[in-house]
Amino acid sequence: MKNNENRSFKEILEEIQKGLKDKKLNAVAERTGLSYVTIQKLAKGHDLNYRIKTLEAVSLYLRGDKSEYQTLDIRGDKSEYQTLDIRGDKSEYQTLELETHRDFAVLWMNRPDVRNVFNETVIGELTQALKSLESDTAIKAIVLAGRGPSFCAGADLNWMKKMAGDSSEENYEDALGLATMLNTLYTLKKPTIARVHGHAYAGGMGLVSACDIAVAAFEAEFCLSEVRIGLIPATIGPYVVAAMGERAAHRYMLSAESFTAAEAYRIGLVHEIAPAEKIDEKIDELLVHLVRGGSGAHAGTKALMDVIAASPLDQKLMQDTARRIADVRVTDEGKEGIRSFLEKRKPNWVPGE
Repeated sequence: MKNNENRSFKEILEEIQKGLKDKKLNAVAERTGLSYVTIQKLAKGHDLNYRIKTLEAVSLYLRGDKSEYQTLDIRGDKSEYQTLDIRGDKSEYQTLELETHRDFAVLWMNRPDVRNVFNETVIGELTQALKSLESDTAIKAIVLAGRGPSFCAGADLNWMKKMAGDSSEENYEDALGLATMLNTLYTLKKPTIARVHGHAYAGGMGLVSACDIAVAAFEAEFCLSEVRIGLIPATIGPYVVAAMGERAAHRYMLSAESFTAAEAYRIGLVHEIAPAEKIDEKIDELLVHLVRGGSGAHAGTKALMDVIAASPLDQKLMQDTARRIADVRVTDEGKEGIRSFLEKRKPNWVPGE
């Protein structure tokens, strides 16, 4: 939400009602300061109870009471589960903004004036935030995003200037910090989504590649630019090669040419592309599916994929996969999942059950 502090609840309500009637949703979002996604959800025919709750949330926000209605459940005939964002929390970090919802979080890189380039502070805070979110049992999925015109344009020039004057050992420690952050993101036990717009250059591409799923705006631009300044895409390399494939990596790591979101989609670097104003809708659709999965099953599936990717198809792998599914079936989550399927109901980790 934005620029609403001086507007009355009545004025905002009138704008919403007019938008619902006229279906001019983008214009309403611009005038009210409410997000396009929020306005669109209001326009999708949810029941009266949901609309009342939404307007109550807006009212509380405008009156300065941000303690309630941070997220709302939308339960109407046309939606099983969605969420509405009301506020974010910037208090813990200098360079990040964390939005926590009931069962997912959005982690924003928040250096818009420099296109979210990272330095040692950003790297340390991302590592800390990701570890904190992994330990939060209420959070089932994480979206990584960037404030301002770009997702992440790579490394901070001032940080690079400092590293140029450091010793080899000091550079190693800096690089190890970045490698650790990327590995923390990649090995997180919860599903991650990269929300990509603007530039995703160099280390920014490493972030995209280390996430499980990537959704990009049509106008997003990608580049592995390291060789142009005499460097190599080292710490990001394992994730980029795994995400786009070795053949495509040869081209784009060596040529350092920029490429479009359409090309990123073609080579498999991103899973979905959409107009910039629709990107959050795509992510919402994915989150609806992700939060319905069991947390243990998500963690186990991610670990399984790493083993499969690194193993030959032999007797050892067959035994390993058989042991994994046998162990999962006797967990509380596995038993509840099977029981709910047989009883034709949702498992107890899905909201409302």
